[in-house]
Order: sequence, then structure tokens, then C-alpha cells
Amino acid sequence: MAIDTTGKFLAAATEGYPLATPRPGWTEQDPETGWVASMAALRRVTSELAMPVLSVGLAGQMHGSVFLDKEDRVIRPALLWSDQRTARQCAAITERVGEKRLLRIAGNPALTGHRAVRPGLSRYAVIAFLSAEPFPVSTVGLRRRGRR
Repeated sequence: MAIDTTGKFLAAATEGYPLATPRPGWTEQDPETGWVASMAALRRVTSELAMPVLSVGLAGQMHGSVFLDKEDRVIRPALLWSDQRTARQCAAITERVGEKRLLRIAGNPALTGHRAVRPGLSRYAVIAFLSAEPFPVSTVGLRRRGRR
């Protein structure tokens, strides 16, 4: 979406990209397809403008996890907020810490859609190579800037 300096709407574009469900309860996306879709939408919006772009803001899904190595390369498909594969880890955290204490400490119960338990999925992510775990939309900004 493009707006001018007064907040007037100028243009908008959206691009879809596929969702993978390799197993029941698993939801993933390839960050590269998100990048390609984001750049296509940005090109469509900017092609409709009669003035230069002064700033770019990004909005996107929260609680997804994109796993990056130390060179900021993606090392596996992104796990989305709707992915349920951490159910056992969430139950174990709640059991070990206690539901009331966990709420006091974290402000939330251990939920499958939250990112806090995902780095512990060494079976699904090669933790030795994990350098960062940004939100999916953050990887678009990272790639646009070329740095963290």
C-alpha cells in the first residue's frame, strides 16, 4: 500500500504464495517465495506512483520462525504461527515450570504458535547452525537492507 505525506491512499497490491503442510498439524512456507511475492507487490505499487518513494514500511505475520545461519541464509522452511509440532514441548514446559508460575514469568502459557519453544526443536532445525530466528516479515526487511 502506498500513501502520500498527508496519509492519502495512492495504491495497493497483494501477492499470494503457497503454504506447505508436510504433515498434519505442520504449517511451513519457503521464505524465498515470500520475498518474491513481496518484491512483486512492491513493484506493482511503485509502478502506479507519480512520485518517488520516500520510505518503505513492512507488515506481516507474527509468531512465524525463519531460521538463519550466521551469514543470514535460510536453513529450513519457516515454521508458521499455526504450526502445532511443539505441542509436546509446550506440555513439558508447563509441567516442569507449572502453569501459574509460567504465566507469572512469561505472561503467556506455552503455546504451539509462539516462537519461544521452537529453537529447542533440534530434530527439526540444526541448532548448531542457527544464528537468528526473525519473524517472516523481518527477513524481507533484512534482505532489502542486506544487513541486520
